[in-house]
Amino acid sequence: MNLLVPHSFCLALFSQENILLDVVEDISTADETTLDALIRDIDAALRDEAPYAPPPLDIQAAKWSLGILYWGCKTLLNRFETRTQLPDYLRHSEPDGKSIGHHWSVDIGLRFLSDLIRRTKAAAADDSLIATLLDVGASWPYSSIGTTSTWNDERLQLILSDPCLRHLLFDRIEQRHDVLHSQLTQIAELYQRHIALPPSTL
Repeated sequence: MNLLVPHSFCLALFSQENILLDVVEDISTADETTLDALIRDIDAALRDEAPYAPPPLDIQAAKWSLGILYWGCKTLLNRFETRTQLPDYLRHSEPDGKSIGHHWSVDIGLRFLSDLIRRTKAAAADDSLIATLLDVGASWPYSSIGTTSTWNDERLQLILSDPCLRHLLFDRIEQRHDVLHSQLTQIAELYQRHIALPPSTL
């Protein structure tokens, strides 16, 4: 199933570097082609700024992550919607996370997951949508920095094995002041080395 997300939603997302909840609208027939092009443009820009050699882009994984974000925004806005569990089309199309490219690509959308969770908590601290979003984040450690998601250890180890994503993971932990994840046994020592020494020593 194609994961269609309005181009205008994604364009606003990337241009503002923030979630704009009022840009949630119906999908047009032209959105799939324009979304693919936008994803490739964003990927190219991220590659220009990344250390080392970034993993390959998986465009379907990127679309899935944007689909998660779009669904979460719509669910948060529509409080008549009582279902806060992921719909089947998103659950069944989730990347398996065994490829390092999945983690790079999913972050195109899920880098905004912590912001969506923060906004959901601000609206209602007991909203069941929060647990669903945290559960999504558990499978995608790089993208859920700044949340309280309990990370999947196997996927975390995969990220740590890649020089580019390991470096970006530690940078984001520092930027988002993520004390919870910085103290995990698997990464605490490496993280302290990262913030104390240049990347070439990692």
